[in-house]
Amino acid sequence: MREWGLDDATRLRRLRECGLFDGARSASLDRLARAAAHQLRAVRAQVSLVGADRRVVAGRAGPPLTHSFCRFVTDTDAPLLISDARTDDRFSWHPAIGDGVIAYAGFPLRSPDDYPLGAFFVAHDQPRDWEPRELLLVEDLAAAASSELALRAEVHRLRSH
Repeated sequence: MREWGLDDATRLRRLRECGLFDGARSASLDRLARAAAHQLRAVRAQVSLVGADRRVVAGRAGPPLTHSFCRFVTDTDAPLLISDARTDDRFSWHPAIGDGVIAYAGFPLRSPDDYPLGAFFVAHDQPRDWEPRELLLVEDLAAAASSELALRAEVHRLRSH
């Protein structure tokens, strides 16, 4: 059983330490998102950091989203795969559908000490059955994005000392 929640002080400190929770975007995270969207031929891909009461986009490819399923990925600290949100009883009510998020594949972004910081996801505006090779790519890009966040946090730590 996990011992943290979205409002956990240590988890929120890890978010701030990466230096992107103020709304700044990262060129390297934009590139990872572009690679995901391009390789999967998805409408958009995004790196989202999830706080207790807000979500910040740290990198993206494609049109911006007002709503997404990133909070679910972060809160459960588990991948989330949706083939058609409109027919999925868990999410058929969600406002992300109105933003054109019909298919979604998201993986947690984690701090080096394993706190979930947000989600790396690809989304499409049509139903989609995600292939295993596609999911492996998104998972690997999520790990690369997590490494980028860890490097940023380490730079922040070194500058603070």
